[in-house]
Amino acid sequence: MSGLRFVTDLAVIKAITANLFKGLLGLWLLLCPCLSFGQGHSNARLGVVFDLDWTLLNSTTQAMVQAEPINTFQYEGKWYRITYGVAQAIKKLHDQGIEVSLFSGGTSERNDFAAKIIEQQVNDLLERRDFKFKQILDLQDLLVVSQDPQARFADKYKKELSRFFDIEHTLIVDDMMAFSVKGQEKNLVWLGKTYNDRPRFELQNIEALESTVYSAPNYDEWIRDRNKIATAVTDILKAKEIMNQRNISFPDAFYTVDPYKTKFPMCGNLF
Repeated sequence: MSGLRFVTDLAVIKAITANLFKGLLGLWLLLCPCLSFGQGHSNARLGVVFDLDWTLLNSTTQAMVQAEPINTFQYEGKWYRITYGVAQAIKKLHDQGIEVSLFSGGTSERNDFAAKIIEQQVNDLLERRDFKFKQILDLQDLLVVSQDPQARFADKYKKELSRFFDIEHTLIVDDMMAFSVKGQEKNLVWLGKTYNDRPRFELQNIEALESTVYSAPNYDEWIRDRNKIATAVTDILKAKEIMNQRNISFPDAFYTVDPYKTKFPMCGNLF
């Protein structure tokens, strides 16, 4: 009988120990979600949002289109050129499983028109032809912060990301800091100063005279501007690696790569 009792007592002790371990494990996971097995920032779906004007495309002149027609399109009588390397850069994000959206203060019709052209260019690089922008946001989606008719556009409207995206896992690529809202500064991938459309450096002489203030002043600035999207996406993918290694948010990871994008490499074509 004593042997049987010993075995029974041992089974009870094992059951109590197992339940205690499960309880402690559950408490640990509850208090430390950032350390939970297989969960956290590294498994979240990431998103990159692009501005359009002066970012993915530039308005341009008929003279510049005639000099170099590549990547140009016309909408409602106005000419645009898609920035160098856009399709290749977006393909890189798509290949990494990153969702890509647009957020521009243009009209929905103009934004949709441009989006379809860019989507086609990206899909021309893909075997499956399965790329599509996740969201295409426009003027109606901007946050109104001022009714002052004298205020600049960027002082009247803001791109408030949390209304449409998970800001812990989203970055926005833009040429203007002013569109960001307080608390979302680290979400911004700032492109620095941007310039007029000029597909070749030597075409400076046919830029419109009234817009020469936005003319790239030298070759280094011209090539930096030309490569701005490629450079930004390269840094975004570096941030993705850091985020996975450190289990931190996407914006925090990008901020460790290059805060506010104040530096750009002086180099030749990236794509």
